[in-house]
Amino acid sequence: MNGLRSLTLMEARLFWRDKAQVFFVFVLPLMIVLGFGSVPAMREGSEDFAGEPALDALIAPSASL
Repeated sequence: MNGLRSLTLMEARLFWRDKAQVFFVFVLPLMIVLGFGSVPAMREGSEDFAGEPALDALIAPSASL
């Protein structure tokens, strides 16, 4: 179990070292969801998505991939 812990810590250090990777994993999806969420038409329900807003049906799941 000690090897798994040290491997996980090393991978975490390597991940946080690369600023572009952190940006594309955390910041960009958040900016996309907040940007589309600020548009009033995206928050209204739609018949195409069974009454759900387009933001909930399309944009948020796409940004989290």
